Amino acid sequence: MGKSIVAIRIDTSRLTAVEVSADQHAYEILRWADVTLPEEGLNPEWLKALWAKEKFTTNRVVRMIPPAMVRWKTTQMPPLPREELQSALALEFSSANELFRLFEAQPNDGGLLVKTAHVSLGEMEASIENLEKAGLKVLWSGFSGHGAAAFIHYHREFLEDDGVQLYLDLLENHVELGMVGPSGFLFRRTLAVAGRGFWDASGADMDGLVGELRLTLAAAAKGNAALPGKLWLLGSRLPDPALLDHLKTELGIEGIIPEKTRLGGVLTGIHTPKLAGLIGLALEELGLDTFRELRVLTAEQAERAVNKQRQALFLRLAGIAGLIGLGIALSMGARAIKMSKDARWLAVHADKVRTLNRLTQETNRHFSEIQSLEDWLANRHQELEFLKILQENLPDLTVIQAITIEDGNLKSLSGVTPSVSGLLARFQKNPVLRHLKLKGSITLAEDGREEFQLEGPLMIGERKP
Repeated sequence: MGKSIVAIRIDTSRLTAVEVSADQHAYEILRWADVTLPEEGLNPEWLKALWAKEKFTTNRVVRMIPPAMVRWKTTQMPPLPREELQSALALEFSSANELFRLFEAQPNDGGLLVKTAHVSLGEMEASIENLEKAGLKVLWSGFSGHGAAAFIHYHREFLEDDGVQLYLDLLENHVELGMVGPSGFLFRRTLAVAGRGFWDASGADMDGLVGELRLTLAAAAKGNAALPGKLWLLGSRLPDPALLDHLKTELGIEGIIPEKTRLGGVLTGIHTPKLAGLIGLALEELGLDTFRELRVLTAEQAERAVNKQRQALFLRLAGIAGLIGLGIALSMGARAIKMSKDARWLAVHADKVRTLNRLTQETNRHFSEIQSLEDWLANRHQELEFLKILQENLPDLTVIQAITIEDGNLKSLSGVTPSVSGLLARFQKNPVLRHLKLKGSITLAEDGREEFQLEGPLMIGERKP
């Protein structure tokens, strides 16, 4: 059996966990549990006992963030490429107290209407600490929509339908409608109704739910391809069958309740909708990796992930170096034997020598790729550090409108400020920002502030501890 991971969700009164393993990209559900929390709430000793009772084989977990912990923001942004948009949002939402992730960006009025999810760092660290006191190792956290989208993405071919997929995630106090394409989220919204309304819908309540869905589907159809005729129904409980018939009659959409999966191992049956989001997060960690940008990591988790990646690179390099040494040794042996005219030995080992020569060539290529990856990671760290320093040193009423960074240099930074001379005087006091200089002339904006452009090197290395 290959490596395994446990995905865990903790609500106000229940804990749900599912363990999934991977062996050469064949995924298998090993076990799952859905239990009521103790009256006093989650505590490490109770969780340790549960882990032993349910026979979970690993302490490595990914955690689903409770929807109540997530705040959603909608922001109008300029029409930027994805990577530049991420950098601009990092500057816009720079905070030591919360983490954010970009979910969708829709064209709107010449720009982009951006939907972001925000999580309090303090709440994240407190909940993770509680799990780690029980001996668990939390690798990262994911949103409920993240898990649902990953589950659906993995099952696209299983349904013989690889087009756009629509899902409805029904949790007790949270209902989310999402649209997923081959490369990620196209649309997601939280409905203004609770999940329990779908379980016991009748009469006027049913009409209200259908009306809410109709409005949300109309918003989803705006700017996207035609809506699919099927709706995945996921969540902690199944909806009222009468509501499914009503949805098909009123909206022309057939509700699909998954009762089987592509995964081997334990059959989840009617519990599949409840476990779908957790299965999706587990698949992401085990290699699906379609929605990596949505993973939420604290600084400590991010550092552990980088160290793990470095260790993997070093082990790979050591293995490659061993193959090179073996190849050189066999090549030298082959030459010596050839010089001794032992043609029979050479005939037997010629294939091995050719294989090892090929491995040597591939090794040189891998060294180049690894060096490029390390350089890329270093540049991204330098750019993020510069943006943080810049944000900390901006005077009041100063707004950055555009920024371009290439090859370790600030090509252009434009914005408006009450006084450019005051801005530059403030930058001169900072060892990183004092190298920036004016690019072009200063102009006067309509509101009386001064417009400016700056350029210069990113001298992150000069910042004193």
